[in-house]
Amino acid sequence: LLLDTAHSCLAQTIEKESNFLRAGKYFRQNESIVEPSYKVKRNDFLEGYAHSALKISPTLVLFAGRMVGVRAVSPRKTILDVLKVGRGWDESKLNENPNPYIDNLCDRCAFLWGFMSSSKKLPAFVMSMAWDYVISGSFLSLLEGFSRILTCSTEGRALMSMDLVTFSSG
Repeated sequence: LLLDTAHSCLAQTIEKESNFLRAGKYFRQNESIVEPSYKVKRNDFLEGYAHSALKISPTLVLFAGRMVGVRAVSPRKTILDVLKVGRGWDESKLNENPNPYIDNLCDRCAFLWGFMSSSKKLPAFVMSMAWDYVISGSFLSLLEGFSRILTCSTEGRALMSMDLVTFSSG
């Protein structure tokens, strides 16, 4: 349900913004052609507002995409899984394998990729952009989880590094 909501929200946002930008581009191209025979004073406030809206819309699309990417990977679950390791971060032994939450996060990302690539509704550039947001959201949730650990040994930091490398190659 969350994935469907994220998918439709992202698709609608990008579609609306691209239509809005196309309309603004069309208006700017045809502005000199469509001159009325009588002089009309332009409403400076409305023109400034429209110009500001056109200028800010790419930033809004960027932030909306980032929010959807972060929400798609369930960051609360990832953060809780990192914190559940508990005393494992203080242990003075070297681990050979990453923590199990990395496999869960990789599986979740693989599921999202499978869903995005199998639905033919998204154009390639939108799918690529959405995938970048999903991956960056995953790394941000790991970073947030690591930052909440109060005490950590050198071996615990090595385990964090191994978790990151495993997810990165994952």
